[in-house]
Amino acid sequence: MTNRLPVSIAVGALLTMALAAAAEETYDLARAVERAIEANRTLRIQAVEEEKAGAKVREAWAGAFPRIDFFGTMNRNLEVQSTFIQTFGGFGGETGADSTGDKSGSTGSEIIKLKFGADYDYLFNVRLRQPLWLGGKVGAAVRAARAYNRSTKSGGRAVMASVVLQTKILFYTALLSGKVIDVFEAARDRAERHLESVRLKRDHGLVSDFELLRARVARAGADPPLIEARNRYEKALNKLKVDLALPLEEAIEVRGELDFTPVPERILDERGAAAVETRHDRKALEFQAKLSEQALRAARGDRYPNFYLLGAYSLSGASDDLRFNSDERATASSASIEVSLPLWTSGATTAKIRQARADYAIARLRLELLDEQIREQVTAARLDLESAQEQVEANREAFELAHEAYEIAESRYENGLLSQIDLLDVNDTLTEARINLLRSLFTVLTARANWENTVGIDWGETW
Repeated sequence: MTNRLPVSIAVGALLTMALAAAAEETYDLARAVERAIEANRTLRIQAVEEEKAGAKVREAWAGAFPRIDFFGTMNRNLEVQSTFIQTFGGFGGETGADSTGDKSGSTGSEIIKLKFGADYDYLFNVRLRQPLWLGGKVGAAVRAARAYNRSTKSGGRAVMASVVLQTKILFYTALLSGKVIDVFEAARDRAERHLESVRLKRDHGLVSDFELLRARVARAGADPPLIEARNRYEKALNKLKVDLALPLEEAIEVRGELDFTPVPERILDERGAAAVETRHDRKALEFQAKLSEQALRAARGDRYPNFYLLGAYSLSGASDDLRFNSDERATASSASIEVSLPLWTSGATTAKIRQARADYAIARLRLELLDEQIREQVTAARLDLESAQEQVEANREAFELAHEAYEIAESRYENGLLSQIDLLDVNDTLTEARINLLRSLFTVLTARANWENTVGIDWGETW
């Protein structure tokens, strides 16, 4: 029974590890970016803003079409208003004697009650109002709404480009941290093998106790960098989880290679020259300038007359018994043209035009400033990318040389031609060269991502 307990514990531990590995989600760059685009709240807000912008276009078009209103009432008059009039002679009154008793030429009088209305009455009105010309304000409103719609969409694509860039950097950071762990694990394994080799030699009297102590120090010194690398990897994964809107307790793994394809110089030239036309933030600002231009035109339209076509049709009726026969119903209709012209607004129209003109001038200046900034950003991004590509080649060569030097040093140490201190120095140089290569690969990948974002290359778009 006691022998089975350790076995059960070991089996349980293996099953737990297997279940944890099965539950671990793996993310490559494509999956990470797609997840970030889907889960990003800013992009979801932007999608709602685009729906709102589309509704504004429809609202602007509504200003060019007729408006039809309906109004209706149905009354039950509990007490109908009445009045009284007095009638004489010729109005049907009886004749009577005057105070002298003479009946000749005299007339009688009668009080008559007149009722104004019926117990039931109704009134239905249909009114039409069609704009004919409003000083160009309707057309300006439609064009302004379209510009706002396009600006919102371009702004959404600019936000998406920023999300993609951020996710790429976080993904590459996690990937680099994982590769650094591999480097320090390899360094630890080399130190472990070296310690075993030195221990064996000491047992045969080939090396001193000091050599063994030195190898043990080197082996122990391999652990702290590895622990730190694992800590950085966990932190990098947590930042990526936040970007992907994943719970921090969810187990994920990043998969990919820190490798790159150099961007041809021809592509650097072509995409750099077209950046001013392809950047989504620049397009958004351009449409905002058009929006300001249409606002200026609309403000100027307040100085001109407005023409409307008006139409009306009404149906009314009154009855004491709710039958509303033909004699108790009436209809009416009319058509007219309405003209309104602002004669004096105490300077409000002029002030409004000046404000709109200033807004348009500011929008144009901002557009010119952004063009200059884009050109500077493109130049800087290209310099960073070219420099990073050169550093990769230099670090790659340094790593290959360091790897070759370690193999030679290890062989010479085994043959007693190299001291342990020299071997350990070569080992440290190899580790450092490998890390420098990984970091330069990370730098070039992030530099390329930044260059793609700077020149306006969308996610999934080829060069």
